[in-house]
Amino acid sequence: MDDPPVLVVRMDGRAGSVHRAGRAARAFLDALPAAYEGEMDERVAEDVVLIVTELTSNACRHAPGPCTLRVTVEPPYVDVAVADSDPPGAFPQAAPGPAGYGLRIVSRLSEGVEVRPAPGGKVVRAALRVGPAGASG
Repeated sequence: MDDPPVLVVRMDGRAGSVHRAGRAARAFLDALPAAYEGEMDERVAEDVVLIVTELTSNACRHAPGPCTLRVTVEPPYVDVAVADSDPPGAFPQAAPGPAGYGLRIVSRLSEGVEVRPAPGGKVVRAALRVGPAGASG
């Protein structure tokens, strides 16, 4: 496989952005070339869409203005990254109560959540291990 398939969705951060990101991710995964068929099953696709919507939801809720979703399929990983305009701060996963619940879900589905500074804000990234049925853990 040459260049990995990549989805980029730029959003304004307003109502509808999360739904748009989830729909775009699902359509992208459904349209992957047959070469990726053994890597992506229905469970993996659902997990990727859940990660996309959780990270996009956090960006829309906590960062003013636009955000950008990037999904890259490069087995053995699907990488989901959301860039927003909010500077990196305390990692909300450790917050008490319901705050940070979505990031805890993302952490459990993926190899972990990474938050890095980026020009004008931050990028939140999660990589999901994929592969033939039973290969991921």
